[in-house]
Amino acid sequence: MAMDRYERLEKKCRPLESESILAMGITFAQAADIERATYIHEILKGRKRKKFANQLQREMAKLNMEPISFLMEARNITKSYKRRTKGTNNVYIVLLDGFQKDRYGLYVGKTSKTVEERLGVHKAGIRHFAKCHKKMTVLLYGLFEHINPLSAAESGKIEDAIAAELRATTKIKTHGGSKKKDPV
Repeated sequence: MAMDRYERLEKKCRPLESESILAMGITFAQAADIERATYIHEILKGRKRKKFANQLQREMAKLNMEPISFLMEARNITKSYKRRTKGTNNVYIVLLDGFQKDRYGLYVGKTSKTVEERLGVHKAGIRHFAKCHKKMTVLLYGLFEHINPLSAAESGKIEDAIAAELRATTKIKTHGGSKKKDPV
């Protein structure tokens, strides 16, 4: 089985000193790659000296971002989903930003377009089926890249299942899936 984004970063960081990992995390944050910066933060939190994780968090705050507190939990949930079919549809997960409490949330969707095209449609407000489209920021590839591409029927089932499971957790504000009303 292929390694996902977190596993690849973890493997790359294993032989490195914490200072080097911190520099990598700051570079990701400066590039607005909040997903990878959060993964680096998690790796640093697992080290003996927590000061580097704290320093990365302070650097992220200077850039008006913070580590996504629930990213590892969401990763564990989505990793359990495997595609059974091949096709031209995609499931995608977008980071939502701008809630009053617990700043971040997730949007789960499906598309026959590329995930980048679909996010562009959401952000432009064109045919915005999601009422939370103004809160959409970036795609969290590590949560869905292992699933795609798949059939239209399976994409709908997996979209609904992932959204429902994420929504069932108390920490993750989740929109999308077959839930008819998304309060924002």
